[in-house]
Amino acid sequence: MSVVERSGTACKRVLINRAAEKAIWLKHRGWNGSCPGGGGHEQRVTSTALSWRRALWQTQKRADKGHPESIAMIIKAILFDINGTLIDINTDEGNEEIYRGISNILTYQGICMHRWELRDEYYRIMDVQRKASKEEYPEFDVVELFREIINRRLSAAGNIPPDKLKWLPVFMAEAYRGISLNRLQLYPGVLEILKYLRSRYKLAAISDAQSAWCLPEMRAVGIDGFFDPIIVSGDFGYRKPDPRLFTTALNALGVAPESVLFVGNDMYRDVHAAQQYGIRTVFFSSNQGSKRAEGVNPDYIIYRFPEMKQAVEFFERQ
Repeated sequence: MSVVERSGTACKRVLINRAAEKAIWLKHRGWNGSCPGGGGHEQRVTSTALSWRRALWQTQKRADKGHPESIAMIIKAILFDINGTLIDINTDEGNEEIYRGISNILTYQGICMHRWELRDEYYRIMDVQRKASKEEYPEFDVVELFREIINRRLSAAGNIPPDKLKWLPVFMAEAYRGISLNRLQLYPGVLEILKYLRSRYKLAAISDAQSAWCLPEMRAVGIDGFFDPIIVSGDFGYRKPDPRLFTTALNALGVAPESVLFVGNDMYRDVHAAQQYGIRTVFFSSNQGSKRAEGVNPDYIIYRFPEMKQAVEFFERQ
């Protein structure tokens, strides 16, 4: 369905209210749960109004299936995916300068590796880590990967001080990511929305990432202080949609799934994962992530991050 944007806050508010009222009116008129579509007025709503209407449709479907508790919600915590949801990031792991730079760092430690040798070793060890895992959704550990590269060549390197051996793999992992980085910035409106939500709800993060990358990147864009806990898949050996990541987050927050929202940009790894755990979902249709997954429908869709305000209001005040 095409969406024609209209300017003006007042106009958007009116259209949202009309979409909500129409969905309720359809129910009283014997609406059978099918998603309203077609042309005419429905094709002229804004993206925010469209999200509101879709969310009403989803909650109505749950209510029709005998789940009246799905109509009302008290939000106690909001979980966020990071990359592609809060942070607009782009990296290029195929950039040869990554392996040239890391190779030069190793040279100063007494370890000589050509850049193509380092590249092949990097991907070989990553593949071994994942294949050795018994997890359904395995995650690799980039710090241990570089530690193995160093340890395999310690005899050639001579005597590297123990304290240096401890932090060198972390430094190499950070250098790898830094050289690969093309873009690192927040999506428009993220900081303002997080400030607004922090005063009202507990905030936490669940990210498929590496702590050596994720935490410095969050600090760089100024959002590291908003979340507690920050769950990073690389610290656990498995990634979304594994439900144990959600268990860890909810246990730390002390909240039940039915009082939590999850915001993500990937229809399978985020929306499907959270819904399997009984958590309501907000799908951010950003420039990254899978937009479709068979049988998966988010509870609410936003197209710009500031629309999170309306999403929260929908769940709490419908």
